[in-house]
Amino acid sequence: MTGKIFRSTLAASLTVLLASLLVITGCLYTYFGTVREQQLQTELTLAAAAVEADGADYLARVRDTAERLTWVASDGAVLYDTRTDTQPMENHGQREEIREALTGGSGSSARYSETLTEKMLYQAVRLTDGSVLRISGSQKTVWMLVLGMLHAVIVDEAEMDSDKISIGCKVIVTNLDTRKQMPAYKIVGSQEADVMSRAISEDSPFGKALMGRKAGDEVTVEAPKGVIHYRVDSIER
Repeated sequence: MTGKIFRSTLAASLTVLLASLLVITGCLYTYFGTVREQQLQTELTLAAAAVEADGADYLARVRDTAERLTWVASDGAVLYDTRTDTQPMENHGQREEIREALTGGSGSSARYSETLTEKMLYQAVRLTDGSVLRISGSQKTVWMLVLGMLHAVIVDEAEMDSDKISIGCKVIVTNLDTRKQMPAYKIVGSQEADVMSRAISEDSPFGKALMGRKAGDEVTVEAPKGVIHYRVDSIER
């Protein structure tokens, strides 16, 4: 009798625990998805201003260093892509986000990649000459998000080099071009990035330049206005 009650209690507890985990995971997925979309929109706005000013020269400077950017003509022909050669690329005029941008000024869509096991997010904006600039980035699936959270939990901090910049660090740098020290930035995963809160994605050009660096190191970052030079002043965990 006691064993039966124990098994029933255990089963009920496990059911409640599983349901709670599913709800929490769903909420986190929705939250991180919203943050990711906002991050892409912010980066697209900055990139669009740079393309308006410098055209393909800007895209060439950030090739393979930032989120993927695709410049599409008003007839759908691909003018430039920061990740691949445009010659074999098909006409993009019928892509959902491109169609919306051409007709309404901006557009967005999401498509799942079986290969990457990630949902790809697309944001597009029409430029003043009628062409469209699109940015694309990934959003991890629910299961990949859960695995990432578990990985973060089991990482042994003792194995991390405390002298080097990694995810979770707060970093203070000095702009060597202006000689001004900047407020602290926190390096975070791409799903947590929030430029307004000075939380910088490890996948952004700035984040990539800082990852693995030590205090005193100098780094260069490609920006819309050109290359910026920084010095790492301090690292805090």
